[in-house]
Amino acid sequence: MMFETYSLREAGLVVYLGHDGGSCSHPRERSGHLTVMDVSGFHSISLAYCECGHPGSSDIVVQLLRLGWMPATVDHPCTVITLSALHLFHKLNLQGKLSAYDYYHSLEALTDSTGLSTHKVIN
Repeated sequence: MMFETYSLREAGLVVYLGHDGGSCSHPRERSGHLTVMDVSGFHSISLAYCECGHPGSSDIVVQLLRLGWMPATVDHPCTVITLSALHLFHKLNLQGKLSAYDYYHSLEALTDSTGLSTHKVIN
């Protein structure tokens, strides 16, 4: 038996932003994938932004923040970290002085603990 890496994106997951989780009448699917860093590891997903002009939904960064995702950059984000992952890092850093480097590599090990991961965070 052999296990292969299989992403949420390959499974067909598309996360739609805007409208508090409801569907948008004018979604714009983002080209490429979005890397989500979460307490459960790294995930590759497809994303569709709201472009219908709904009040407060014109800014992509605002749409991501409303979902609870902090983008790594404000200009065409390719990587986000969940606010729950940031909260966990904050607690671990305060309690055990865990560095951001060690936290990142711990999340990477949750995703692929072989040490052979070719996963790179892209900004």
